[in-house]
Amino acid sequence: MATDPSPKTAWRPMQLPDIVSVSKLAADIHPDFPESDDVLREKLSLFPRGCSMLMSENEPAGYILSHPWTRGCPAPLNNLLGALPDEPDAFYIHDLALSSSARGLGMADEIVDRTMALAHFLNFRTVTLVSLGNAASFWQRHGFSATRPSGAKDVLTKYGPDASYMERHLDP
Repeated sequence: MATDPSPKTAWRPMQLPDIVSVSKLAADIHPDFPESDDVLREKLSLFPRGCSMLMSENEPAGYILSHPWTRGCPAPLNNLLGALPDEPDAFYIHDLALSSSARGLGMADEIVDRTMALAHFLNFRTVTLVSLGNAASFWQRHGFSATRPSGAKDVLTKYGPDASYMERHLDP
């Protein structure tokens, strides 16, 4: 059972200066999957509404990067996108990461719920992501199921042997 988060623990919109903190958190949380600051900056600039920072006692404690994308084709790891698709058919969660001190507070559940609401508001009917390691059970609790789209195989290999492409379908 999640404990109540501190009133000083909250999600807020990500801002450009946050990229330094995002980069540090990413290096600490999943060092085997580095992404350059340029890649992180681009995700924020392409779709700021999908990027949030978790702050705890005024310290960065987590982040989410998400954006419209193409179903069945996970965004490549550590590559500039250049632009979002002209006709995206899915909403993509590129990364959700929380520091160990922020886990167990329900903050991941909160931002997933907010992200699903944003995707629904934008009229997307599918949300996709790549799950790493043992995170699949977390995503399954949130209604995601593993699928094997043909266009994902090459990209998934860069995410490691435990990577799983997952989708959640939203009600109209």
